[in-house]
Parts: sequence; C-alpha cells; structure tokens
Amino acid sequence: MTGGRPGGSAPAGPGGPAGLTVLPGFLDAHVHFALIDPAPLTAGGVARVLDLGGWTPPAGAPTAAEAEA
Repeated sequence: MTGGRPGGSAPAGPGGPAGLTVLPGFLDAHVHFALIDPAPLTAGGVARVLDLGGWTPPAGAPTAAEAEA
C-alpha cells in the first residue's frame, strides 16, 4: 500500500492493467460447510464466510456429486 492505495509488486504484463479492476476478497454470508466442498470458494475470490451450520445426511444418502451424476 502506498498512500492508502494498492501498490504493484511486479511489473505489468504486456498491455498493462488498462480496463481491469482490482476487487477486495468477497464475503459469503450464507454457507453450509457440511454440504459443500469449500475449496472453490477461495478459488473464486471468497475471503471470508459465515458457516450457518448443517445437518448430517442419513447413512447411505448420495453425496451432492453422486446426486448430480
């Protein structure tokens, strides 16, 4: 940060950053970790979540991936 603004840590690539926007990490305020794989959240720019709890599926119930197949 320089004067309250983000500073560069590497030189800009070809063409520079024109037309691009820098955004902060996002907050997902409605997550159920018991029901999802959290890895894609960070890959998609989610920096914080609020886990609203979950439930345990009955024994033998299909996973979300199995149900979609």
